[in-house]
Amino acid sequence: MQNGHQQHKVKILNKKGSGFLTISFKYLRHLLRARHRRGHGIHSTFVYGLVRDAISPASKYVVPEKLSTYHRKLLGQTDQIRIHDLGAGSSVDQAEVRSIASIARKSSLTRKQGKALFSLCKWYGPARVIEFGTGLGISTSYLAAGADRASVVTIEGSPEKYAFARENTGVYDAGGLEFLLGSFDSYFSEVTEQMPDRTLVFIDGDHRYGPVMDKLKALLGREIPGEMMIVLDDIYWSDEMERMWKEIVDDDRVNISLDLFHFGILIRRPGIAKQHFRVVF
Repeated sequence: MQNGHQQHKVKILNKKGSGFLTISFKYLRHLLRARHRRGHGIHSTFVYGLVRDAISPASKYVVPEKLSTYHRKLLGQTDQIRIHDLGAGSSVDQAEVRSIASIARKSSLTRKQGKALFSLCKWYGPARVIEFGTGLGISTSYLAAGADRASVVTIEGSPEKYAFARENTGVYDAGGLEFLLGSFDSYFSEVTEQMPDRTLVFIDGDHRYGPVMDKLKALLGREIPGEMMIVLDDIYWSDEMERMWKEIVDDDRVNISLDLFHFGILIRRPGIAKQHFRVVF
């Protein structure tokens, strides 16, 4: 049986987007450049705590067993559903019949990534969580479980995935969890109009430079009473996603950025010097 790291690596290399050799090269390049696996060498107390307690393998937060069990169950579930995504750079642009296991393995989080989302929410203590891209509800479950009773809203464009997530995600006893069916653009203004201090936004399900960059700029331009964390999935999924990541890191409104290869984290925290970190994850 593969260990967690090997499973994580295989998942990354199997994701559609950049070719196998290209994404493998990018991953190796990241490992050679990255540091701070457990927070060592980071002088910012805030970032050190984030890496040590939320991202490091030694994270103190433990994912609920029922969540881990359910995730494993989906990875082996052979039941099939017909899905139709909205074509936002995803691996499925037309209606197609696929097994739950296939979707979970190729389009959803690994358990390691899920634990990172859960731990980020536990550590950050967001007042609200906004997710663009519900999928099967796996990432939603990790976010909602980590955010405790905070308000969580998630948006999905595929009716079939939306229905599946609504039916199954409730097993995690999350509070204030709201599902919305439709395009990201149709709900963007509504869900981001009034964001409280310490809002956490998770963006998945769209891998196009233009739409993702537009949303990031709109989020960073919002007048909010304090700070905000944005987590981006698949920042090396394609050349245009990598270009988007490099450009948004340079945005003056981003105070802290962390490149985990699998995720990119942007933090708007007024009053501190701009900092960027590559982290082994």
